Amino acid sequence: MPSAPLRLRCEFVNNPLGVTAPNPRLSWWVQDQRPAEIQSAYEIVAASSPRLLERDEGDLWRSGRVDAAHSAHVVYQGAALSCSQRVWWKVRTFDSDGMGSAWSEPAFFEMGLFSEDDWQGHWIGSPLAGSRSRGVHAVALRKEFYLGAAVERATLYIAALGEFKLGINGAESAPLSSTAVWADYAHECYYQTFDITRQLTAGSNAIGLLLADGYFSGEIPVVGRGVYGRKPAVRLFAKIDLEDGQQLSIASDHTWHWHPSWILACDINSGEHTDFAQYMPGWQAAGFEEGGWSPVQVLAPFSGELRSQLYPALNVTQVLRPLELPPLPRAPGRARLQYDFGSEVVGRVRVDLRCLSDDDIKVSYSLQEDFEEVSIDAYTTGLQQGAEASLLNCEPSFALHSFRYVRVEFTQGYSEIEDLFALRVGYPEQPALKLRSDHATLNELINVLHNSISGVALSVPLRGVKFDERLPDAAYAATWVPMLAQQERAHPLVCKWLADLALASEVQDPPSAMAPALRGADGRLPGSSPILGPGDGFAQFETFVHTLWALYRHQDDLHSLRHYYPQIRVGALAYRHQAPQMLRVPAAAGLYGERLNSGLVATASAYGSLKIAARIAGVLGQLGDYELIDNLAEDVRKAFRRRYLT
Repeated sequence: MPSAPLRLRCEFVNNPLGVTAPNPRLSWWVQDQRPAEIQSAYEIVAASSPRLLERDEGDLWRSGRVDAAHSAHVVYQGAALSCSQRVWWKVRTFDSDGMGSAWSEPAFFEMGLFSEDDWQGHWIGSPLAGSRSRGVHAVALRKEFYLGAAVERATLYIAALGEFKLGINGAESAPLSSTAVWADYAHECYYQTFDITRQLTAGSNAIGLLLADGYFSGEIPVVGRGVYGRKPAVRLFAKIDLEDGQQLSIASDHTWHWHPSWILACDINSGEHTDFAQYMPGWQAAGFEEGGWSPVQVLAPFSGELRSQLYPALNVTQVLRPLELPPLPRAPGRARLQYDFGSEVVGRVRVDLRCLSDDDIKVSYSLQEDFEEVSIDAYTTGLQQGAEASLLNCEPSFALHSFRYVRVEFTQGYSEIEDLFALRVGYPEQPALKLRSDHATLNELINVLHNSISGVALSVPLRGVKFDERLPDAAYAATWVPMLAQQERAHPLVCKWLADLALASEVQDPPSAMAPALRGADGRLPGSSPILGPGDGFAQFETFVHTLWALYRHQDDLHSLRHYYPQIRVGALAYRHQAPQMLRVPAAAGLYGERLNSGLVATASAYGSLKIAARIAGVLGQLGDYELIDNLAEDVRKAFRRRYLT
């Protein structure tokens, strides 16, 4: 008899919030230890509450026994679902003899906001604005409200033109994560969904937000600041169900208040400046005295599309200690300590300081030991004369750095370093394979591969991260983005990447780079740049095809193949016009290795990519296209043999 199924997922995510597919796809792992056993059938029950599900009452859907061997992408076929509705579901499987398993543990998914009509609230912000050369204060926004009964369920939706930190009733939600999202704000903005049920209470409550530039008005390397606007904004909507049956909503509007925060400047690339003397204790808690706070500005509506972000935010994936601690200087005055973390890190450094007097702390980050190119976090301790010594945790809220070496400067006798460590920030992906051997070099290689999966799968561009280790560079990503597509939890992030790439092809003329289409201050695309990557459309087509094929082969994602097939067909058939002699000439040096052999490698790569495109056409039953694209690949092979083989 099979055991209960494991790892229930909806849209490739465990208990997702903000699902916008009207008929979500469900999947599970069959658990049967007997050799050669397979699933012959399944049964799914979906209910509107866990209590109904526990009694096997599927008021939303009961599939009955379905004879099928597949356990992935089973489409929900129950009652129509409304926005913000939560669905509880479970599944059981049947073996080859028709014996049924026990029911799985319950799982759930919650629908998101489908359209503008489902939203409440306005875009709000402060009057402060940055410029092309300077960022703006991070601002604090807050609102208090009263709940007359205990909370049964509460969901919060936040869309930000910028980056934010969220706190409710004095506790910061996800304090270690980064909400930075790189999107083409000229066309779209992603909203994030939070379950805040446990953070609310009967009585007075408060929501507090720190709002920063992010990539809306912050620095994008090479392109500059203020690409999409000069003033960050946020839109917030909370749906609250109370235990007494009442339904309430809290939305961003003119009743919110703002105040400049203690973060005087913040940028994900150039760093932050924090003045602890300006910190406002308790500002995210109910009952805070709002003296000096001002009503927020209600801003113009956002003209683009609001999309749900299903993939998790960047988070701390590893804590690193420096290889060795430098000796502390004995002489009074300005001290400068340098630390080596042994490998390249994307993240930030936390310095725990014991402050004895007011001091200025400077933390410099660099990939080079000589600190030729640096980004800087600065802290003013703000300790008043005669005050008792205090312990400060100096860690940036928004900045992410690419570094191996860190230099900390402080005044000896004014401050003492209690502890220092680096926080590697990345996508919270767990490797499917863990390998340890008695060979140190092999172990190090495996560690590098694992760190590459989690540490460079970033939806944001960073200084210092190499071309082939940064998600937005389509042409350089052909090797490792398909590898990321094979990972257990990376599917939503990879699908967002594909959507960005498709959007870039639509809005750019010619379609030369990965989304978003970054425009300079003059409104024109900056063309090929270290951020956009080389303007080689076919190299990006190759990444597109290999990524989709990996999603199909490893995740059984036939839906994405169908959705993007028109782009695949156009990209494949365009090759004959781009290379009339069938020999590929890369548009940028370094894409396919050394310049001397780049044409040879690029042509061989084109052949392989076209063969995969033909296989995709075959999988989708497009037999005419299969023959057309496969013949094109054969023409490339013949041209390759004539040119490079003797």
